[in-house]
Amino acid sequence: MKKLPEGYEIRAVSYEELAPYVAAGEAEIFAEDDWYFDIPQILKADELEKIAKLKENYKNLVTFHYAAFYKGELVGWSYGRQSSIEDNLSDYYIYSTFVYKPHRRNGLYTKMLEMTIGDCAKIGIQTVFTHHTMTNNPVIIAGLKAGFVITGTHFTDGFGTNVQLSYYTNKERRRLLDIRMGHDRPNTTDFNVMGIK
Repeated sequence: MKKLPEGYEIRAVSYEELAPYVAAGEAEIFAEDDWYFDIPQILKADELEKIAKLKENYKNLVTFHYAAFYKGELVGWSYGRQSSIEDNLSDYYIYSTFVYKPHRRNGLYTKMLEMTIGDCAKIGIQTVFTHHTMTNNPVIIAGLKAGFVITGTHFTDGFGTNVQLSYYTNKERRRLLDIRMGHDRPNTTDFNVMGIK
């Protein structure tokens, strides 16, 4: 990866260090998405309490938090958590990545993706995935250039129509995805993996 421009740095931080900045930046994040619905606002108190209890189950999952700085001032972040696409908790979901407008197109988003992928691969995470509004072309293109692939779409009441991008830390699993998508043909080893003799 090319070096960040002078004055920029990205480093791992704790959730406690990052949370106040994320909360303060949410107004700008969601101002860019005219149709974001803040679902907690419509939930009843007992529903919010139940959700809080459900979140207690996730306290020991792996999380990474990165902060981007320009001359010491926070200008962006990325964070996520261990998750599960295939019920084995070997996946990682990038929950939020954001760079303030004046600091975009400096490689910060790409660098945070690379740091996430590297840290996830070190601990055995198989798939790193993220969701983006389908019209967020700059972020989708940056993800594709970083080696992510489009693995689906989904629709939620809060965020609308999204595209899922996935990065496979295991290159063989990534190749199998190409077979599933019709971009490649299986070889004899693949037939064994599929249980075909």
